[in-house]
Amino acid sequence: MTAILTENKLTPNLEFKLSQLFQICRQEGSYCPSYPKDGDIFFALKKSESDSSLAAALILFHLEEDLWEVAALTHPDFRRQGCFRCLLDAAEAFSPNADFVFAVPPKTEPAASVLDSIGAQFWYTEHLMALDSSNMPIFPCKIPDSLSCCIQWPDGCSTAAGMDISACFYSGQTLTASCRLNFSACTEGPVCCIYQVLVPETLRHQGWGFRFFAALLPLLAQKGVLRFVLQVSGDNLPALALYKKTGFRITETLWYYLY
Repeated sequence: MTAILTENKLTPNLEFKLSQLFQICRQEGSYCPSYPKDGDIFFALKKSESDSSLAAALILFHLEEDLWEVAALTHPDFRRQGCFRCLLDAAEAFSPNADFVFAVPPKTEPAASVLDSIGAQFWYTEHLMALDSSNMPIFPCKIPDSLSCCIQWPDGCSTAAGMDISACFYSGQTLTASCRLNFSACTEGPVCCIYQVLVPETLRHQGWGFRFFAALLPLLAQKGVLRFVLQVSGDNLPALALYKKTGFRITETLWYYLY
C-alpha cells in the first residue's frame, strides 16, 4: 500500500474515493465521522498497486500552530493491518512537532481501542447543539432603539452556501456581543453554523448574550435559515446555559483526545 499526500487540494478523483470509503465505513455500523471535504491535508492508502480504491484515509485540519484535528477511517477489510499507524507516521513526518486532536463519541469502537493503543490522552468534551427555526422560543418582538444587531451581508444579499460573515450587537456605540456565521445547504434548507461567540469580559453575566441571540436568531430565520448549529465545550457552563435558554439542544457529545 502506498501513502498519497494531497496538500491544500481535494482533487475530484480523491474526493470520489474518499466518499466511497466513508460510505463503506458508515454502512459497516461502527463510528464514522462526517465526511469532511474542507480538510487542509489529505493522506490516503491505496488497497494495492493494481487497486486504487482506498484502504484508509487520514484528514488533517489546521487549528493553530503545531495543532491539527484529525479525521481517520479504515476500510473494515483492512483493519488491524497497520494502515492507521502508517498514515499517522506520515502525518508526524509532515509536521514533526505537532500535536494531533481526535474527536470521537465516548467508548465507540474501533476508535476508542485505536486511540488507547497509540497512547492518546483524554483532553475535554464538546457538545454539538442544534435549533430548528420551527422550535425557536418566542423572544421579545421589539428590540429597543438603543440596541441594534448588525450583520455584514455582502452586497445586501441573503444567505448563501459557503458564506462566512460577522454579526455584532450594539448598545448605542458599545459592542456588547459578536459571532461568526457560516452558511451551508442541505436537503431541508439553509443551515447556519454559529461560532466564535464573544461577549466582552467586562459585560459578561449581564444578559447581553441572551439579548444578542434573541435579536440574531429571528433575523436569520426571516432570511430563510431553517436550522442553527454550534459547538460548545462541556466545561463552558455559562455558554451551555445560554444556548439551552435560547432553545438549543444537545444532539451529540464528542470526546477530544490529544496525541
